[in-house]
Amino acid sequence: MRVCLAESESGRTTTKTNLNKNKSKDFGIFQINNKYWCSPPATGGCKIPCQSLLNDDISDDAKCAKTIYKSSGFKAWYGWRAKCQGKNTAVYLRGCNL
Repeated sequence: MRVCLAESESGRTTTKTNLNKNKSKDFGIFQINNKYWCSPPATGGCKIPCQSLLNDDISDDAKCAKTIYKSSGFKAWYGWRAKCQGKNTAVYLRGCNL
């Protein structure tokens, strides 16, 4: 599920940003939004600087994504709802040595 989330939100690109229609911005592999989760401007949420979500160390990204999931489930991500919900997500693991 999380691999599909990363694929649908950022194409698995850790440095991706996106400016939304409401002028908020999404950051990193899981496209974590600065209105609610990272700062500035958010003061609550994950209590993490948005810029720290734009590197190849995704441990802080994953921790924040887990916080978001606990709050809202995968429905918090539009990409997951559009491309992953109700679909066979095992296809994203093909070729992986697990």
